[in-house]
Amino acid sequence: MRGRVNDSGQKRGGLPPLNWLRAFEAAARCGSFAAAGQELGVTAAAVSQQVRLLEAQLGVPLFRRTSRGLAASDLGAAYLPTVADALDRLRAGTGEVFGGARRLGPRAGPLVLRAPGSFALLWLMPRLDRFRRLHPDIALSVTTRAEPAEFAVDGIDVELRYGAGDWPGLKSARLGAELAFPVAARRMTRRDLADATLLHVIGYREGWPAWCRAAGLGGIDTEQGLRFDVSHLALDAARRGIGVALGRWPMVAEDLRRGTLVAPLRPALPVAEAYHVVWSQRSARQDRIAAFRDFVLAEAKAQKPPAWSRRG
Repeated sequence: MRGRVNDSGQKRGGLPPLNWLRAFEAAARCGSFAAAGQELGVTAAAVSQQVRLLEAQLGVPLFRRTSRGLAASDLGAAYLPTVADALDRLRAGTGEVFGGARRLGPRAGPLVLRAPGSFALLWLMPRLDRFRRLHPDIALSVTTRAEPAEFAVDGIDVELRYGAGDWPGLKSARLGAELAFPVAARRMTRRDLADATLLHVIGYREGWPAWCRAAGLGGIDTEQGLRFDVSHLALDAARRGIGVALGRWPMVAEDLRRGTLVAPLRPALPVAEAYHVVWSQRSARQDRIAAFRDFVLAEAKAQKPPAWSRRG
């Protein structure tokens, strides 16, 4: 249901404006609107108004008057630690990410990379130390949030993104071949697959039905089994012997190399979509972006799929 808009133009139940929260936190900590205003560089009346607007949005009083001055109400006192912690995190995060950039210009500070969690864990992590040794001057800040980055809005410099590679306004380069094939903790035959628990990853276009068609296998109940919303959970279940996952090259490469998973069944199904390195040409950090892009492309090129998968 859409939030109701109050007289101040704010939706009820939405996130209050930062200035209102700063005014509330300062007033609660300082014990008066005047002291809070002096700290924030505004008048006591401005602090009082911002607190009243916050109270109107929340629908409860946050302060009460006492003989000693201003005191937080019970709900205000309960809310204060959350607000104070959020403001502290914003200050710390801003300083950590942008402190160097403010001093040294837009090309300073860490290169901010967004990568899906499973791909970051299974493919990127084994390579991060090598990147650091090759580029000790480039600090890297990695986020694994689920939604694709909005480069201009979210401060993302470069992204590892899954898809067809046709994102308007962005440049992209495909990391390499994407193949789907069964992986399990032990060897098995096609006949064994009929009795095995299938491990599914939600969101991929090519799943177990597509692989069974490519393999010419009928009579397999491709709807049974366990479903996961991220690949690394499905692969972990396969490592534990819970079932058979439809692994994706190159994410299963490290497991196959170590022997924690095997690829017992053929064929390898070519996948139309794949992982790409994605960036915006509007960024002032093109040299650092290029260093990261060239590194991951070289790593992907050096990692050849199994010979049997290339034979089809």
